[in-house]
Amino acid sequence: MAKGPSTSRAGFNSFFPVARPDLVGSKGSAASRLRQRPKAPTKLMEVFTKILLVGAGGAVGANIRYWLGGWILAKLPPSSAQFPWHTMLVNISGSLVMGLFMGLFLELRWNTNWQLFVAFGVLGGYTTFSTFANEALRLLADKNYSAALFYIEGSAVFTVFAAWVGLVMARLILGGRV
Repeated sequence: MAKGPSTSRAGFNSFFPVARPDLVGSKGSAASRLRQRPKAPTKLMEVFTKILLVGAGGAVGANIRYWLGGWILAKLPPSSAQFPWHTMLVNISGSLVMGLFMGLFLELRWNTNWQLFVAFGVLGGYTTFSTFANEALRLLADKNYSAALFYIEGSAVFTVFAAWVGLVMARLILGGRV
């Protein structure tokens, strides 16, 4: 009697199926044996699904940030061009939406794919800590210390506050269930 694959190679064999002992030497046509092959590995499909959800969401969020940031800059007076209002407003609004979304997500027990797409993808692409750090360093390099301090402290305080407001909004929407 043929033995199945060893447990140490089970992970490998699930992605790269080997000849099944129950089909080797069995009678019947090749077509009937092909129909009995194992299905595609579901773990691999789950990984690709997650990659697509986060990646597509990130593309959406990054585009929203780019276009909204440009719109904000165009609406501001030229005298405010030295301060990165657009990044600060994007990060605060993204934190507000994150708090709202996560409050609803956790209470309503939405499918985790929504968290991958919205929280990690869209909002991960929309808000940006690397741009925040770059703009804070630019303010410091320009020796604009008061603006740098306000930007660094204000971003930290207002983004967390906005996330809390979003959570409160979720509680109001759900009648206090969060």
